[in-house]
Amino acid sequence: MDYINYSLDQDEMPRMERDEEYTFILLRIPIHQPDSDIPYNTVPLGIMILGNKIISVCRYDSDIFKALTNGKHRFMKTGKRYRLTLYIFSKPPCAI
Repeated sequence: MDYINYSLDQDEMPRMERDEEYTFILLRIPIHQPDSDIPYNTVPLGIMILGNKIISVCRYDSDIFKALTNGKHRFMKTGKRYRLTLYIFSKPPCAI
């Protein structure tokens, strides 16, 4: 439950925690704010790798996952959890 709260807390700083059973990664991703003086802000995104599952938690809707859900990369192997996580890191929202 703490990791969900960390992922939803606007003031959390990026970090990684690793244990024998899980890996938790908290990073900050850009969110477009068209009605603001500052067009982009960063918000926390939590990624929990637990066994053969990847769980992501973010308070805001992000374009980061659209490439995974729109079928563009339908042959991507989601069984390789760490490779999928690195893919998420490598895709800026404007490139998806």
